[in-house]
Amino acid sequence: MIIGMKHPVADYVATAMAEIFYRHLTLKCTAGQALQEARRNFKERYKGRFQWAIPALFSQDGDTSIIDWTEDMTPIEPRREPSTILYGKVKHLKEGFVGRRREVRECMKILRQGTPPAICITGAGGTGKSTLASRLTDRLHRSGFMVVPIYGEVTPDSFIQHTINSLVGEKESERISTLKELTDYNDRITYIISNIIGTKETVFLFDNFEDNLKQSARFQEFKNTYWEEPFKRLLDQLPHTGSRALITCRYTIPNLSGELLLQTPLKEMIEAETKKLIVFNEDYAGIGLDRINEIYETIGGNPKAIKDLGKVIAEQGNWDNIKAGLEKVSRQMREFTIFKELYNFLSEQEKQFFRKISVYHGPIEIDAITYQEPDTKKAKENIQRLIDYGLLQWYEDHIYSKEYYEVHPLNRGHIEEAWQTKGEMETEEMEAAHQRAAQYYLGFTGRGLDLDKLTRAVLHLGAGKE
Repeated sequence: MIIGMKHPVADYVATAMAEIFYRHLTLKCTAGQALQEARRNFKERYKGRFQWAIPALFSQDGDTSIIDWTEDMTPIEPRREPSTILYGKVKHLKEGFVGRRREVRECMKILRQGTPPAICITGAGGTGKSTLASRLTDRLHRSGFMVVPIYGEVTPDSFIQHTINSLVGEKESERISTLKELTDYNDRITYIISNIIGTKETVFLFDNFEDNLKQSARFQEFKNTYWEEPFKRLLDQLPHTGSRALITCRYTIPNLSGELLLQTPLKEMIEAETKKLIVFNEDYAGIGLDRINEIYETIGGNPKAIKDLGKVIAEQGNWDNIKAGLEKVSRQMREFTIFKELYNFLSEQEKQFFRKISVYHGPIEIDAITYQEPDTKKAKENIQRLIDYGLLQWYEDHIYSKEYYEVHPLNRGHIEEAWQTKGEMETEEMEAAHQRAAQYYLGFTGRGLDLDKLTRAVLHLGAGKE
């Protein structure tokens, strides 16, 4: 018995249908019944989208039963994948790796092809950049790559020492001896580039690379120019080798060619994956679906925020305390992501743009943004600045060939709080932004105005005092 896809589907389709399918299997449905329920549920939830018809069930004898529910059940001891600390500081699989299937697949394709040979995963703090990078690095290590893990701020000397440490693990005594004989750090780095990564498949894992960027320069300059030159030389030579570089950084690294380094933002986990992460977290045991929905609406799909809130839930217990915990975690995440500092890096015009697009809940297309900023060129410039600082999420829908943008729920909450403490001018700005958002959704009249869009329009009209 096999379930397969007759055509490619988006990840959200596979995730949503799998969730419903497996839930109905636990309700004693056959595989055929569970798939039928998954199709029906998806069709109702995503009206106008026909991916529900793509999954197909093939059975040799027509019997789609999986479990004989008349047999006595034998309790199974929960078996966790062993906790593994990957390369020192990146905790890989410690709580289990949930979701990110598309990201793993797309990044591994690029890393295997080597075009470009280096990837920088950017995004706000807590979104799981280090966890994803460790997963990718682990896969490369299993395929034969030597791993050189480097964390935080880097100097030429620390780069050389981390490389030597990895060579020790690989028992490369001859190369270690040669490196130690060289006295000038430039000669050492030249040897690493020409005689190590050029002949031995190596992956450099640079984690928390934002520590190498100068905050006083709005993260647009390197702190250490003595490290900037060797780093760029390394990237420049990687295309001529079989080696790779994998970087995590909250912000876009400035002044680097896209042919040498792909800088790709990591968005927060989608709703289905977030709920799965909560369900698999023992700290959330006993929390109902309505509470899970409220949690998602407040802190979104940020894995760190979910983990921190889980600790609060485990300590407190009742929902009133958990609500206080939500507020506490939101404040902590604001400090962790240095939201205030990043917001103040923006010009007044960029701040106003950010506030206006934050009225939208959920992903929106560029058309919705141009209702707030009619100048498309200026809107795109503002979008890129927000993405560079991890204040705005961007992602693609490969099925419909569309791009979407979304203000993180946590950031949206910070903006709403700021608006509430401002004067009459900011209040008028907020109401006008909601009115324009309502016009955007009402603009679908006659060309796809469904209940969801109508509901959003009504909510925006109410917030806009119309």
